[in-house]
Amino acid sequence: MKTWQNIKNWLCGGCVYFTAIALILILVNLMIDGSAGIAAARFLLIFPCGLCMSFGGMLWKVRALPRWIRILLLYIIDVLAVFLLLYLPTSASAQAATQLLMFVLFSVVYWIVFGLIMLISSRIRKLMEED
Repeated sequence: MKTWQNIKNWLCGGCVYFTAIALILILVNLMIDGSAGIAAARFLLIFPCGLCMSFGGMLWKVRALPRWIRILLLYIIDVLAVFLLLYLPTSASAQAATQLLMFVLFSVVYWIVFGLIMLISSRIRKLMEED
């Protein structure tokens, strides 16, 4: 029974990430090109990317692993999912230096967003404990 619950949570999380990534890509494409379309190759790879990110989120909740391993696994899974499933298939002609710079950019953006989320969640947790 627990296995089916985990599969359900994984798929539901994948659907949430799929929706969020698709909306972000549509908005970015709308701002850049003026059209709200997403390339078919990118659109088909959004769901596997969302499933990978959902799996990383499930690993984040496993308390049996040390915190630094959970952070590292979440980083590796999330950044590699975005880089390998969303960026590389649509920019196959890009140079290796450009791909390396984009990987570094994804990493920097990831750590900034991760730091902000951790800061906000710890502040909320402290406020809830005071009440």
